[in-house]
Amino acid sequence: MTGNFSVKTHPVEVLFNSGATQSFVFAGLVSTMQGTLMSRHFLLSLALPNGKIVNCKELFIDCPILIHNHQFLADLYRFELTGSNIILSTDWLSKHQAQIDCLKLKINLRVLKGEKIIHMWKLRGSGLRLITQQELKNF
Repeated sequence: MTGNFSVKTHPVEVLFNSGATQSFVFAGLVSTMQGTLMSRHFLLSLALPNGKIVNCKELFIDCPILIHNHQFLADLYRFELTGSNIILSTDWLSKHQAQIDCLKLKINLRVLKGEKIIHMWKLRGSGLRLITQQELKNF
């Protein structure tokens, strides 16, 4: 499932991927925010489905992702992604007690205070649209 959110006021498309073990940020997005994200050198080797090994050499610490007016922090490896700006994996999803409901096209998250945030995707025309919990109540 995907959603449109923001990182440091930059719009981003986020993929929630419960099949991935690490979270990633698109290298192109990082370059637009040069100097605003704290990073450290850290080597992570990835085996791609085609058998190729790719090394990620930079980890961005505590990247602020704004989801429904709540800030969530993520540690993201710089990677040449296609399709999404950010991939949030099981490490991040577990931290925020995420529950992905594919049938209902929604994801439940918990902020640090325990408040539940619900994002729903609503079919409109040929695509999906993200709606807030308040919009759902009015639906």
